[in-house]
Amino acid sequence: MAIDYTFFAFFIENQIGKTGLTVTVDVRNVYTGSLAVNNQAATEIGSGFYKYTYSTTSGDYVAVFKTATTTVDLMHFPDWAVQRIVQNPTVDEI
Repeated sequence: MAIDYTFFAFFIENQIGKTGLTVTVDVRNVYTGSLAVNNQAATEIGSGFYKYTYSTTSGDYVAVFKTATTTVDLMHFPDWAVQRIVQNPTVDEI
């Protein structure tokens, strides 16, 4: 059974959400520290928001969104709040 973890970031420049960035994501297992995703492209949502969805069968994960743009307020943005969506859940998971 696949579990989707959707991570979000918000990049700011001059107190306004920054669009048009090249943003990549690293995803790590919170228990082992192992790198599950390395420098994968994030999707721009709009108004400075970016997202990345990581699918796996088990575990808990955190993400770091990164940009090389030096004019943003924070070039590395962590996200530890994840949204778990179980695809095709069993009766026990509902």
